[in-house]
Amino acid sequence: MPEAERLQEECSLGYASRCPRLPVERLWDAVRFAVSSENASRVCLAYVCEKNHLPAEHGKLEFLLQDRTWARSHTDLRVQRMAECFLDSWLERKRSSTPAESQNENLHEQS
Repeated sequence: MPEAERLQEECSLGYASRCPRLPVERLWDAVRFAVSSENASRVCLAYVCEKNHLPAEHGKLEFLLQDRTWARSHTDLRVQRMAECFLDSWLERKRSSTPAESQNENLHEQS
């Protein structure tokens, strides 16, 4: 693990092009996600893979909430794993922003 100063100055802010741990040969510099639509049964994500501050690839992913499965996933397992982490975080934030619903879920779990 690099020391704190190196992480701060070379690796953590924006594009980490000065980070010595960054592979020279890479498909993308950044992968970004956003929720493009949602309803009671599904969440759709838009993603953009960037290279040199420009879009290099983009698309949509779709997660079925009831089945807890991906109806449309990414073929690159690294991007898919990042999408799963993004979705987990988004769902957690959404749950904690609706306390009444969270309390109802907890009551059902205890029954």
